[in-house]
Amino acid sequence: VRAWGLLLTRAEALHHSVAVCGQDKRHLTLAKLKHLLARFSCALVDHASPVYNATLLMEVCKARGTREANLALCAAHLLRERGCDANARPSGDRSCTPLVIASCRGLPRLVALLLEAGADPSIAGEGRFRLGVPGGAKTLRGCHTPRGWIEALLTAEAAHGVEAGDQLSLQRCRRLLQSAESG
Repeated sequence: VRAWGLLLTRAEALHHSVAVCGQDKRHLTLAKLKHLLARFSCALVDHASPVYNATLLMEVCKARGTREANLALCAAHLLRERGCDANARPSGDRSCTPLVIASCRGLPRLVALLLEAGADPSIAGEGRFRLGVPGGAKTLRGCHTPRGWIEALLTAEAAHGVEAGDQLSLQRCRRLLQSAESG
């Protein structure tokens, strides 16, 4: 029991460190992720944090202020080297999968990587995402598949006057998902 508690404590510390890197725009990099994984020597990479209600891969997909290329490197490391499940999310939860998060954030490299790693585009996730509208204070809530979320975001943004040319990354993600669904 004590060993399990120690593992959970380390997993939570790792989640917190990754989340802080992503939220505070401290630029999550592969080197930082590897350092954190080594520091906390955590084997529970698919464990969902009760504080953040997310897996480590979900935290990487949510990281802000980090270039998509860095996020893709971090996600690839978690998927290929650490054996993360591309569909992992809190158990018994309808929260978003990493694929839903990456799709809604308009991160086509990450979407392609997750699909390659076996992410299921038919799994719906409940959440809230910011619209890419001037002022940025509007959000969209619901429960959709990744492609359903993208369609809802594109429609809502268009209704707020966002031009199609400003939605290119969401459109790229939609094409990747359409291809995965038909193939």
